[in-house]
Amino acid sequence: TPKINQFQALDNYLAEIQGARILVVDDHPTNLMSVSQALEMYHCQLKMAPDGLQAVRLAEEWMPDLILLDVLMPKMDGFEVCRYLKKNPKTQEIPIIFVTAKYETHYIVEGLLCGGVDYIIKPFQVNELLTRLKTHLQMSRLARALSKKNNELLEVNQRLEAEIALRRQAEGDLKIADSQLSSIGSH
Repeated sequence: TPKINQFQALDNYLAEIQGARILVVDDHPTNLMSVSQALEMYHCQLKMAPDGLQAVRLAEEWMPDLILLDVLMPKMDGFEVCRYLKKNPKTQEIPIIFVTAKYETHYIVEGLLCGGVDYIIKPFQVNELLTRLKTHLQMSRLARALSKKNNELLEVNQRLEAEIALRRQAEGDLKIADSQLSSIGSH
């Protein structure tokens, strides 16, 4: 069998990101272009936002699978965007990866504390970005599937508890009827 080269192996590994809905937020057009080129290769559905306000609007309207978010932007910085989206019940489950040139530890810590799932420092290797993106998309899908299963189990549990309550009620009614029948029989 022919040996699969490193690029084929990476393509196979990353095939799972195809079709993912990704919102890319950055105020530098060249950064938007470099990220979009890497993601278009895997047929991701992309929307771009040049600032935080547009990012919030697009996230709420389009509901992406993941957001790649710069930190320093006009109108609303990335941390504010992240905090806002994490407080909003509609968007709070969307994973946010910060992609920024800010490499100081306090920026990284703030990004994670405000709700980001990862922090990538520019300039980045495309393979690193794609691999992390795949990991977080996969974790998000698994979390949604687990949440759905938990909700299904809660519904089943509620139905079972209702049935148990009905059975207990029926058993109580049967005891009362037996008692009344015994009383009638003794008279």
